[in-house]
Amino acid sequence: MRVLHLNTMLRGGGTDDQCVKLVAGLRKLGVDAQLMGPGGREFEPQIQANQIPQIVTPPEGPLKIHFMRAVAREIHRGGYDIIHAHHGRDYWPTFLSVMMSLKRPKIVFTRHLAKSPRSLPSRLLLLSLCDQVIAVSQFTELVMKHGFDDPDSPEAERHHRPRLYGNTSKIK
Repeated sequence: MRVLHLNTMLRGGGTDDQCVKLVAGLRKLGVDAQLMGPGGREFEPQIQANQIPQIVTPPEGPLKIHFMRAVAREIHRGGYDIIHAHHGRDYWPTFLSVMMSLKRPKIVFTRHLAKSPRSLPSRLLLLSLCDQVIAVSQFTELVMKHGFDDPDSPEAERHHRPRLYGNTSKIK
């Protein structure tokens, strides 16, 4: 099995840490897991310490066109079974890259934040565009499946967290 993990940040936050640990763990189990993202970022020492070969992406360019073209070429060339995106900002570029590749690997998104994507098109279409969504906590899963209201929160963005629409059985 070949798995390509996409990560356009690699700056060292919790999402980046989990992404690198997942790739390292899969590789130790014998899975051909690759990491594709920008080189020279703050998290590069951890990538190297885990002996993960990195496929370096070009600067994203306007509308992430350069990134998507590079990812599409890698998907087409690499024969991947699964494409896994970790940051919300990478969901649409991942889906579009898969379309551009003319291949049809499984698409997996991990949701690290306890909120649904901001845009209405993403909330309406995300579940139809992917094969699986991994929620990193039970609360994140609850928010994505049912939404969550907390009108007393001091954080305005937490007052109303809308749900995702579509086949919520894809959320695990």
